[in-house]
Amino acid sequence: DYTEATSQLAASLELHQQMGDKNGEARVTTALGAVADAQGNFVDGLRYAEQALALFQVLGDQAGQAGALNDVGWSHARLGEFQQARTCCQQALALHRELGNLPGEAVGLDSLGYIERNLGHLPEAATSYRDAITLFQKLGARLFEAEALAGLGDTWHQAGDGAQAAGAWRQAMHILDDLGHPDADEVRAKLGHVPG
Repeated sequence: DYTEATSQLAASLELHQQMGDKNGEARVTTALGAVADAQGNFVDGLRYAEQALALFQVLGDQAGQAGALNDVGWSHARLGEFQQARTCCQQALALHRELGNLPGEAVGLDSLGYIERNLGHLPEAATSYRDAITLFQKLGARLFEAEALAGLGDTWHQAGDGAQAAGAWRQAMHILDDLGHPDADEVRAKLGHVPG
């Protein structure tokens, strides 16, 4: 219920602002960006991500900055602004690595896989996705692992390698089926279009 989520988050944001709680304000702004992104409203997603980044910078919160930087990059990518997206996500990835933040690093690698694929840099995309998958497996983040596997499959498909695409999609589908996730049907449909 995105309407209700947005309403509750907006009320929370107002309270944090009244209290002068910049940390709470930054985290709620991040959540508003995630809701906008989930609805396909990438312009608002970018606006919220940029606001959150500015707040985390004021706070000197490097982990928050890294996450927000990746959100800014992801929003640019969803808007088709892939060069800007790449710059932001590379900066975010470097900061996550400096901080030893493995979940952030994994998400950053997944974002870069998507960006590189859309730039037509398929070997770089495949490497980013594989590295993300390795970290998601280490973290036990199965849904994220499945999403990265699906992205890897898309990359192989774009490269004309149906066998590797099918292998990645099949792994993604099994995880999504295990989780009872509706995206399994989308991956299953992709598998229906490749041999083997």
